[in-house]
Amino acid sequence: MDKLDQEKAEDAFQQFLMEMDDRIEGLQQEAEGYQLALDLSDDSLDALEKFILKILNSKSNPDVKSLAVTCGRYLGEVMARNHHGRWILSLDDPKNINFNQPVVIGHGASKTEFAPVSVCRAFILKKTPGLIKKAYLSQLSPRQLDLSKLIEPD
Repeated sequence: MDKLDQEKAEDAFQQFLMEMDDRIEGLQQEAEGYQLALDLSDDSLDALEKFILKILNSKSNPDVKSLAVTCGRYLGEVMARNHHGRWILSLDDPKNINFNQPVVIGHGASKTEFAPVSVCRAFILKKTPGLIKKAYLSQLSPRQLDLSKLIEPD
């Protein structure tokens, strides 16, 4: 990424951060119309999934990209506020799957980037119940994989 592209990306990220509170407040108000409380608590993630499903089922042509970004903002803020995370723009490694994406870092025991927009996009595509909460919790308490069974004996 050249310097000009990086500056554009960083400007867009700053805009993303400046709009955060207004976008989340709008999401919360829309969710209230469905009797769903999005109070930025860990417990509100089930309500977030219900909200997404209601939007997908109630609108003939929902803007899924905008829905993923808005709900991803909410999910990321839940992580950042409740688990001491902070938003960054992932620009360190062009080979990173989260490159040039807003991610939350510094949360819980995990040293990884949490990509809430990608999590919400996956839920919109798969509609798997519990996917958002499972992805969220896996960031807070990651399990070490046991790869010993993959090693072939000499």
